[in-house]
Amino acid sequence: MYKMQRNVYVTYIYPIQFVVHENEKIDFSIEEINSLSYDHSLLHRIIGTITNHFDNKDVEYLVCGDGALGIKIEEDISEDDIILHYNDLLCKMFLGGMRVEAITNRDIVMGNIYESKSIWPVGFGESWNSHIHAELRMKVVGVTDAILLYKPEERMISIEKMRKQLEKGNMIANTIPNLSTFHLLNGITEFNHRNWSSSLTYLWIVVEEITDYLWLLNIISKVTGENSKKRKETLRDTRTYTMAVKQEILLQIGVLSEKIYNDIFLIRQTRNKLIHEGKMISKSKAKILYESVKELLSLASGMKIDLR
Repeated sequence: MYKMQRNVYVTYIYPIQFVVHENEKIDFSIEEINSLSYDHSLLHRIIGTITNHFDNKDVEYLVCGDGALGIKIEEDISEDDIILHYNDLLCKMFLGGMRVEAITNRDIVMGNIYESKSIWPVGFGESWNSHIHAELRMKVVGVTDAILLYKPEERMISIEKMRKQLEKGNMIANTIPNLSTFHLLNGITEFNHRNWSSSLTYLWIVVEEITDYLWLLNIISKVTGENSKKRKETLRDTRTYTMAVKQEILLQIGVLSEKIYNDIFLIRQTRNKLIHEGKMISKSKAKILYESVKELLSLASGMKIDLR
């Protein structure tokens, strides 16, 4: 009988990646894959932990060999906020150089900690990613899908490298306090899957967040002297200082380049047609926004950003 301890929320890194210890290599032979006789403990074993700070909380994640990320239910996080915590972690790892995608509620399942060394068993969830991981773990997968285990070294990362990439991503994200990592990663994920309208909807939110940050940094924070409190309140009035007005002033004082300004001016019009007229977004317009977000992130953070 299994010795179960503490339920955990579980999701999985996508695309599928295998996590190992430093200097460790794993391999599954084609014979083991075809006969479903591979060592499945290499998938559900707990490799280690990583810790992420989000929403004023330090949250520890259990990391398994198949890229599972587990949060103990005893953590002070509501079920509604779990999706935000997971995507914040994943977005920071993405900014740090790791290839990951956003996850949704369909990707989250329940699991248990077994003898402090594995997250086992787990639910199947509602997404392909959660299903395939559960099937691989239980060795009930079809042979055509089991081939995902072949040549794991091509999709292998050490837990130590994961921590370093998270640290790098944190350095970028923390420079822009109001940045929504949820919307950023979802926008990039949708772009990579050619869902242009959905990508624009997410990424335009990021444009507005960075605009607000640049407005605070370059306009509001520079106000001093008599009546500064009242002046700052006026500058925060979004009825007078709309997003378009803020971007125009940031252009006039040299914070935004003409190229960035012209690109986001075009995208604002495109977004309005999507929202008010249901006009679908073209690849070319989505790409302009994608590149603009990259430039704005670099501008606001002072770091080189590589969105892939």
